[in-house]
Formats: sequence, C-alpha cells, structure tokens
Amino acid sequence: MNFAVNPDLRVARNLVRGSAAIFAHYASEGPLDVLPAEDREVVKQIGVTYDERSHGLSSANHAEVLPDEFLDRFAVVGDADHCVDRLLELLQLGLERLVMVPGSRDADPELIAESNARFASEVLPALRT
Repeated sequence: MNFAVNPDLRVARNLVRGSAAIFAHYASEGPLDVLPAEDREVVKQIGVTYDERSHGLSSANHAEVLPDEFLDRFAVVGDADHCVDRLLELLQLGLERLVMVPGSRDADPELIAESNARFASEVLPALRT
C-alpha cells in the first residue's frame, strides 16, 4: 500500500504518484472487472502506456496522468487523521497485514522522511487502540 502522510494533500499525492503507477501497472495484468468502474480505464491505460525505463518515477508520463481521485483510492495519502481513517477502513475489510510503501523513487528524501516520521508518531499509535 502506497502511503504519504502530509497536511498538504497535493504534496502527499505527488510523493506516491510513481509508486502507485507501479501498482496500477501490475493490476493491469490481472482481471480488470474486479476493479471499481472508475478505476478500470485508468489501470488499462497505465498497462498500455507504462514505460519500464521510468519505473517508479513520479515524473514518468504514465504516472503524471494518474487522476488525483485514483490516487486517493489506490493509496493512503493526506494528513494523519485521514490516513488513520483510511487504514481503519481497510482493516475493517478483514485485512490482517498491510505492507506500507513510502514514496516514489524520485520523491524528495526529506519529504519522505517527514512522512515516515508522521506515520510513526501520528498514524501508527492511533491504529493500536
């Protein structure tokens, strides 16, 4: 699960844009009918346009076209309270394990470090209750 904890939603989305494109690319290799209708076309497009030379980069053409709404559904992005709510929703589906992926290959390392610190100090404690 791609994640970025940042009070600026635009910043959070951009931190995971490239890594979310990887997940979308791999999702394009499976049955698309299991995806919500609003995501099928996006995933299909990523599957066709994915450029392996730009794997994991937010600056890749295939990543730049990901709609914000798609990132909101396909990742956990936003301020700490929103991330807690989103993760609780996922856990209530019965998921027992989540692998959290922090940011894209070309994301600003300082912003990734800030996101990881917020995740550890503001998100994880709220999930333990």
